[in-house]
Parts: sequence; C-alpha cells; structure tokens
Amino acid sequence: MELNLKELGKFIIEAKLNSYASGKKGTKLSDGSEEFTFEKGRYSYVDRYFGNNRFTGHEIVSKDKVTKFLQESLRNLKDIEKPFRGPLNYTSRDKKLQYFNNPYRSIDSFHGHESIYGEILDSSPLFILSYHGGIIV
Repeated sequence: MELNLKELGKFIIEAKLNSYASGKKGTKLSDGSEEFTFEKGRYSYVDRYFGNNRFTGHEIVSKDKVTKFLQESLRNLKDIEKPFRGPLNYTSRDKKLQYFNNPYRSIDSFHGHESIYGEILDSSPLFILSYHGGIIV
C-alpha cells in the first residue's frame, strides 16, 4: 500500500480551498467547535477548531483502508490506566498494517503519538497523529 504524496498534496489543497479558505461557515458542533469536511475519491478531510483569533484545532486526512484499520485499532483499547486512543500496538488480520501508540503520563495530563505502517516498517508511516489532553477542573 504505497502512499502517493503528489496525489495527497493535490487533495489537501483542494480540501482547504473547499473548507475554511472558501470563506464559508463550518458546521457548529455541540462542544462549541466548528468543523469543515470534504471528501473526494479515496480521501476524506476534516478541519475542526475552537475559537477565532486565538484558536486550537486539527486537520485530519484519511484514506480508505487506513481509516478502517485505525477504527479497528481504536476498538481494541483495553488499558484503563492509559485509555488514550488505541492499544500500544495492533496488527491487522492479514498482517499488512501495523498500529503503534506511544502514550505518556497519566489520565490527568497526557500526550502521545500514534502511527500506522504498511508491510515494510522501514518505510514512511501511512498515518501519524500527535494527541494531548487531561482533566479540566
């Protein structure tokens, strides 16, 4: 499963031009964030943010098999001490995809990184995500 970076780059530009950069309003969500979505072919894009001038948010680009495998990986989380994203590692049934999660700290203040690799672990990851969170008092 080779990732075509030029195809991905073209998709990201098109997604941005059809979301926030278009000047249109995003969908207001119940948590107070605003979200834009765009789909074309095998890719989907989500841009979600909180705030206006000072803001925080994230953009996610997903690709068919990788998205389904990520969801499968996240469903296999069992660690109640570190319930962040997915398990430490998980391999697809056909052994073609591998998920890795590196969580740090505890539930009150945590961060981590997760990634998905294809069959060749030495190659570039097909998916990377940095995450953080904690308890708000």
